[in-house]
Amino acid sequence: MKLTYLVAFLLFAVTAVQAQQKRDTVHHAATAKKTKMKDELGLNKKQETDIKASKKEYKAEKEKVKNDTKLTQAQKDEKIKALKEEKKKKVDATLTPEQKEKAKALKAEKKKEDIRKFRDRALATISNMLKDYDITLVIENPAQTIRAGEDWWIRMPYDYGYIAGTEGADGDPVDCFVGNDQYSSQVYVVNQKNAAGEFDETKCMIGFSNLQEAVAAYKNAYTGDSMYVNSIAMDFQTFKNWLSKGDHSKPAE
Repeated sequence: MKLTYLVAFLLFAVTAVQAQQKRDTVHHAATAKKTKMKDELGLNKKQETDIKASKKEYKAEKEKVKNDTKLTQAQKDEKIKALKEEKKKKVDATLTPEQKEKAKALKAEKKKEDIRKFRDRALATISNMLKDYDITLVIENPAQTIRAGEDWWIRMPYDYGYIAGTEGADGDPVDCFVGNDQYSSQVYVVNQKNAAGEFDETKCMIGFSNLQEAVAAYKNAYTGDSMYVNSIAMDFQTFKNWLSKGDHSKPAE
């Protein structure tokens, strides 16, 4: 009995330590972000004090709205949105025009970084799911990078690459786009035509929530309907069978 209590206590202690370490990590990251913003903008003491006061006021008012039982959720959301806009105006009024431009650029940079982290997490999950079917993704062009040929170029809207160990109609590995839906268990194989209207090759759309989203992503990457023929939906097992046994010189069926 004593051993059971001891094991339970140790497990509780380890969990508590891990939770505290996680809180400390989040706190340190937030502190580092604030320090970077302060250093990048070159804030003086008065600006720091005024901005801190604006944020503190916003936080207090936000809590009041959240705890107001007379308001519906929609009303709360609207009020919090207004409070956020008011806080932004107060902060902007504290900054010089040059600092405002710098702050705008830093926020845009952070947004790109957050999107990339989200896509990296989705890509990791999707890749691991496919590995259960012995399918290996290789990314050549991350989202928003440029893919170019002799007389063309395109900014890729999603991660783009190929399936290792396969051979498509063009003699290269089967191409794929990878979306952000890490829980999608469907692959949409697009049959693509060339300028003469003949079958060209396939493009696999992985990590998209539905057929409409997958087709829209494909058309966004190319010139609308000019190369699109149709799409075939497959689950992972069917996709694996098609990759290993299908005739890739012909349209997917």
